[in-house]
Amino acid sequence: LELMRVGTKCRATPGSFVVEGGTENRKMLVIVSGEAIAYKYSKDSAPRELGVAVCRYIGRLTGSPDHDPAYPPIRGSVIGGSALIDIGVLGKAYPAHVVAKSDVEWIEWDYETLHDEINQKFRRALQASFYHLLYQELLGTLNRDDEARKYRRSETSQEVLSGKAVNPPSMRQLVNLSLFVGVPFFGFGFADNAIMIVCGDLIDAKFGTILGLTTLAAAGLGNWISDVVGLGLGDAIERAAVRLGFSNGKLTPAQEKMQSAKFTTLAARIVGISLGCFAGMLPLLFLTPTKKEFKKEDILLFDTVFRPCGATTTQFSDLMEKGKRCSARDGQIIVQGGVQQKKPLLLLYGEATAYEYDDHEKSSQGKMYGRYIGRLDDGSSSSSSSGAKLRGSLIGGALLAGEMGLDTPYPRVVVAKSALEWVEWDLKELQGIMDEEKTLQSSFLSIIYGDVISQLRNDREAGRLKTYKALVATIVADGLVTETERKKLEEYKQKLKVTDEEHYRTILDEGWTAEDWARGTFEGLRSFQTNSGRSDTALRDANTSDVSRDADADKLRYAADIVQGVASRLQASR
Repeated sequence: LELMRVGTKCRATPGSFVVEGGTENRKMLVIVSGEAIAYKYSKDSAPRELGVAVCRYIGRLTGSPDHDPAYPPIRGSVIGGSALIDIGVLGKAYPAHVVAKSDVEWIEWDYETLHDEINQKFRRALQASFYHLLYQELLGTLNRDDEARKYRRSETSQEVLSGKAVNPPSMRQLVNLSLFVGVPFFGFGFADNAIMIVCGDLIDAKFGTILGLTTLAAAGLGNWISDVVGLGLGDAIERAAVRLGFSNGKLTPAQEKMQSAKFTTLAARIVGISLGCFAGMLPLLFLTPTKKEFKKEDILLFDTVFRPCGATTTQFSDLMEKGKRCSARDGQIIVQGGVQQKKPLLLLYGEATAYEYDDHEKSSQGKMYGRYIGRLDDGSSSSSSSGAKLRGSLIGGALLAGEMGLDTPYPRVVVAKSALEWVEWDLKELQGIMDEEKTLQSSFLSIIYGDVISQLRNDREAGRLKTYKALVATIVADGLVTETERKKLEEYKQKLKVTDEEHYRTILDEGWTAEDWARGTFEGLRSFQTNSGRSDTALRDANTSDVSRDADADKLRYAADIVQGVASRLQASR
């Protein structure tokens, strides 16, 4: 009773696995009734693929069946008894799949539990009973060696040694076999594809932008999750197929080795997994695209202007969908003067020049107002028009700032000076987006403010160098540079933050070389009188440098007033 208490009674239907090969078996089984067949396990075969039948196990209470050389030899009724004698066998993979040929009942014990139970002091009789059972199994195996050799010869010929040919599988058996094999593969294909698509889409949408993953990388990670889940679903799918009543058509081992059965098995696998994969694509009908796709230029614009202000990719995508990407050739008018301008333009690449529009002369080439350069340009074109004041990259910023009404004719003509690309928006739509998304509003305000600051910086740069050039012209006018003049100029050089490169470029413009400056004399002495006019100008510029700084401060305050005005108007329009 104690022995039966620690054991477990089990049952299996035909075609079910009693012991799975390739895994560590830590249990000893005694077949009570029924019959099971052991198939050789191979590492190169698919999971649960049956190899060559090597022996049979017959229930202890079933009795000895009639000898039939078409079936593998009988091994006995104990499965896994070797580990009871040699404990080292426990760490090795079991070399065969044991599958129920009929309804099978057996009792199984865990090796450690059984070993402890039969080795107790007062239970030596149990130990003797098990060893006697194993001894009988061993003798029976030795006596059946000749039978086993006969069976191995019959495996190749696929014929019964009695001379009677094996009956081929019937159509009904082949249909049952195809369902038995195909249904689990359908389940595998469906689960694998469905899980991969759902997980891959989720990874692509949630982590693709953050981690910089491509769509293929997200699909690969989804496939990895699908394979991991499939490891656990494999057994469940096979057990479900058995519960549904599918079987291999009760084919004999000899029939299973026939070409018709092998071809049916292969075809069922191909058809089953193909239909499963197609069915697993059903989630595509219900998934909505959540990841925004951008062009390379759009990504650069997002990273440069909008991301630093906190805009998300979804907000930026909505903004670009409302806008229109345009291009123009060199010399083409992109903004016409004298008409209403209802679209702000953000230049991306290229350079454009703005001219004052004369309503009386209808001229498009009036006084130059300034130039605009692309926001994404590398700065190579910024020095091409040094005589024109840089106005930034946003054309029509006064519309956003409220400095110009929609009914006011635009006072300038803007002409492309090179190949030009820009994005334009309808003013009302853009104001609506900015009103809803404060991060986009902040982005455009930063563009306007940045353009104003850039203008102030360029104006200050031009005034700084102009003052320094006038001072140098005054000092070198007489062809001599004294130590007092050199020290005085050095003070202004530090004060105006003039670099050595700018200093040497200035003296070269005056006709001096680096050697002349170091020596303090000029070989070709020029008349002091011809330069005396510049002397007065230089002194006036030097003495009024503080005044120019005050003017710059006024411009900065003016830029801040513009930004504040835009924010106030957008707030009032809500």
